[in-house]
Amino acid sequence: RRVQVDVGPLEEPSRTSPFLRFSVLDVLIAYVRMARYFDGEYIEDTQSAVSYFVQCSPVLSRDARHESVNETLYTANEHARAVLPALSQASIFEYAAVAEDAARLIETRGFAAAALLDAWRIAVLGQAPKAKVHKLRFLLRWIQHHAPENAFPSTAACCRTVIQ
Repeated sequence: RRVQVDVGPLEEPSRTSPFLRFSVLDVLIAYVRMARYFDGEYIEDTQSAVSYFVQCSPVLSRDARHESVNETLYTANEHARAVLPALSQASIFEYAAVAEDAARLIETRGFAAAALLDAWRIAVLGQAPKAKVHKLRFLLRWIQHHAPENAFPSTAACCRTVIQ
């Protein structure tokens, strides 16, 4: 089933932080977890999917700010384990697989933007709180127009170094 969503005008980020790439990584980790949990069929139950997605992301659920890849990976995993009991039994290999998938997405600006656009669409369809939707729009806009080119490959490389 194909769903059309109007993004509307995206406001310009007024100032950007060099740490925004870690917020993007956090959101991509939550996106990967959601896609895995719903086995790619998250569009069938968007309200449950968006609830799971927001709960998995410290950036979306509690406005966390990360300053490194290590901190992002650690905080995202510990947060998900704390708020989602099913993840408390997950093995280190499952966490590494999620981190690797997120690294593949953030490696290229286009993949990261496509994943964030899909996450934004799910947030809109699942009726996420406006603040969460706006944060996803801001990150999407930052990726599209303001992120430095080298931010993505270097973040992916750091992510892979941490999980090895």
